[in-house]
Amino acid sequence: MNNECCSTYRGCAVTTRSVEVAPVSDWAPLSALASTWTRRFTASFSVDPDDTRSDSWQQFPAARFDTRSLAAANALSEAHRSIDMRLAEI
Repeated sequence: MNNECCSTYRGCAVTTRSVEVAPVSDWAPLSALASTWTRRFTASFSVDPDDTRSDSWQQFPAARFDTRSLAAANALSEAHRSIDMRLAEI
């Protein structure tokens, strides 16, 4: 399954990447939890401005979601908000 999506927003290239989050447990092996574990996803984003004088940046939101598409949509929304904030500073 493709976990990367590229788009543009306000002149910036935006890439989102989603991953499945593994459960964390110190007391049981992962295989023992597999039958009761609910799949969760998170996504990050990177932004590359088309202005060569501007730096690229990336963020890793901590939110977790039930589906990969919800995680990617959240990361894209966060990327748009981040771009808007950077452009407001100029």
